[in-house]
Amino acid sequence: MAQTILQAELQKLPESVQQDVSDLLIKANKKLLATKGLKKRTFGYGKGRVKISEDFNAPLDVFKAFE
Repeated sequence: MAQTILQAELQKLPESVQQDVSDLLIKANKKLLATKGLKKRTFGYGKGRVKISEDFNAPLDVFKAFE
C-alpha cells in the first residue's frame, strides 16, 4: 500500500525530477550491491559447468502407474 502511495506521489512530480529520482535509485542500488560484495553477473559464466545425463528426457518408472 505504501508503495502505491509513493508511486502516485512520484507521478505528480515533473518529469525531470522523476528522472533524477530514478537516477538516484539506480545509483543507490549499485552502491548497495557493491557493499554486499555482490558482483555483476556475466552471461555464460557457468557454461560447461553443468552436465545433463543422456537419459534426462527418458520416462520415469515412478509414473508408469498413471499411464
